[in-house]
Amino acid sequence: MKHQSPSVGESRLERGKRALADIDGEAGHNVIAALADIAPDFANYIFEFPFGNIYCRPGLDLRAREVATIAALTAMGTATPQLKVHIAAGLNVGLTKDEITEVIMQMAMRAFLQRSTACSPPRRSLLLGVRARTGNRTMVVGVAR
Repeated sequence: MKHQSPSVGESRLERGKRALADIDGEAGHNVIAALADIAPDFANYIFEFPFGNIYCRPGLDLRAREVATIAALTAMGTATPQLKVHIAAGLNVGLTKDEITEVIMQMAMRAFLQRSTACSPPRRSLLLGVRARTGNRTMVVGVAR
């Protein structure tokens, strides 16, 4: 799905509502409607900023923006409801199930590796300290000592 430039005289709110309809269809409007009852200004901010400003920028089409969003939400690992919405949005803007699966696999692999390798130095230091006190000469993080 191609990026649509803002219409002349179109407000951020109008542009955001149009973009949300293009990206999420009815599901996006249901989320906004649920917010509008309790926080109408917040609902308008969602229309205006992410959809009226960011999604409508030139440079990336909607498919690329949804790939980036799905990747970010996957890496966060704490945004399951938002990930579900953006998987549906990805399908709506032309991503295939296989493409979405590959994005999630790529990000899951990167997020897991980054987290597991980030803990290697402290883990190694701790294990080496324990070995030094016990005299244990076993393998530590794949290195014989």
